[in-house]
Amino acid sequence: MKKLTTTLLTVFILSSVVFSQALASVIAQTPPITPPISPPVSPQENFQINVVIKNSGNRVAGLEVRLSGNGQNESYTSTETADGKFTLAEAGTYIIQLILPRSSEYEVLAGTIDSATVTLTETNQTDDVNFLLNKKAPPVDENLEKIRSIRLPDNLVKIGSVSTKFTELDKTKLASVPNFIFDNPGVNKISYVDTLDLSNYNEYSKISLLANYLDLETRGKVKFNTELVPVFNKSAKVTMSGIKLVSWEDGKLAQIKRDNSIMSDPKELSYKNEELSFIVSGFSTYTVVPRLQLNLEGLGTNTLEGTDKTLKVYEVSSDSFKLDFRVDNLNSTITVINNGQPVNIPSLPSVDGSVNQTVQLVDGSNRFRVQVKLDNGEQVEEIFTINYSKPRTENNVSNLFAVVFFTLIIMGGVGVGIYYLRKRHLQAELDSLILPEVLITEPRKKYNLDLITPEEEKIYGTEEMTTEEIAQLQLQKTKDDKLPADN
Repeated sequence: MKKLTTTLLTVFILSSVVFSQALASVIAQTPPITPPISPPVSPQENFQINVVIKNSGNRVAGLEVRLSGNGQNESYTSTETADGKFTLAEAGTYIIQLILPRSSEYEVLAGTIDSATVTLTETNQTDDVNFLLNKKAPPVDENLEKIRSIRLPDNLVKIGSVSTKFTELDKTKLASVPNFIFDNPGVNKISYVDTLDLSNYNEYSKISLLANYLDLETRGKVKFNTELVPVFNKSAKVTMSGIKLVSWEDGKLAQIKRDNSIMSDPKELSYKNEELSFIVSGFSTYTVVPRLQLNLEGLGTNTLEGTDKTLKVYEVSSDSFKLDFRVDNLNSTITVINNGQPVNIPSLPSVDGSVNQTVQLVDGSNRFRVQVKLDNGEQVEEIFTINYSKPRTENNVSNLFAVVFFTLIIMGGVGVGIYYLRKRHLQAELDSLILPEVLITEPRKKYNLDLITPEEEKIYGTEEMTTEEIAQLQLQKTKDDKLPADN
């Protein structure tokens, strides 16, 4: 019995172990049961900040607005059709900031804000923020402002001048300015064919000093020293006004000089309505030079013709000749000199440029200089000599002179003799004068010196004198007055 009990207990224990292992295995393979999770409850978004961005009453689009604070960081881009806003769940203090990019054409209106601090509470759940803008002023172009302050010399801004105005230059095209003009109306004008680069202020800042190196004041002369302003040393059309030309035998319109050399063939030389124009490649000094054509055919043959001498010498038998010449410029002033003395002829040519006048010759050599000069300082001249011998007549000039001289000597001697005879006779008469008795016997008197004039004091002295002494002095004075002085 005892053995049976032991066996049953052993079986029970083994069974319990197996069951426990089986139960543990089942439990390990069964997933745990998770209780159901309730969905989270979103907080109430009861707080709001409205943002408006305006320029002159109109909304502005494309700008960024940022919100920060209370653990929030949000942003949005403004539009033209609606106000921007931030909707928030919690009360608190927030910062609203307007972000303007550097490239924006807008800026915050002076005196207004570009950020705002907003505090929301349970009793103040909504607030508004307004940003006010205006358009930026265009950037100041310092060079352009300097250009606009430049003033041309007074002779280039006269009434009627078409000189280029610096205030009207397009700032975006300073590197290539077309059709630039310097104009002194009615005198001279420069019209540039090439474009000018005026983008370098150091170049054109000297324009206000142009009066020192640009001369358009003289008719028939354009002088431009461009060493200080090389930007102006470009191709241009030069027009000279008031030039009165006449046709010339060689068909050339005019003679132009550049500096000290005559231009052989000025480019595009033209003449119309008293305006002479031509094209130049650069600048220095350009002047019109007068031309002179002297006609001396009536004087015969030049005695030096065929020699190496350039002088013209003529021998004539007449005491006058016809001075005949032409000029091509009616602005010319004419001067004729003979042996250093001016000859009386018109100082201006006739309408066809001619001068024709009879000129008297002096006996001997007549050295003539015909000079034609313009106001621009250019001149041309012709020099020639006319020898004239006045016919001689028989006379006895020497004998006539001797007779006249001898006659004058005789007449002078007779006059001197008569003078001395008269003087001796008058002296004898005066010597026979005697003093009256009363002057000799009258007692001495004393002069009142206070009554004597300075002249009397000089003549009579101041000593006490007798009336006799006084009479003697008066008598001598009478003689002196009547006798002629010896010269």
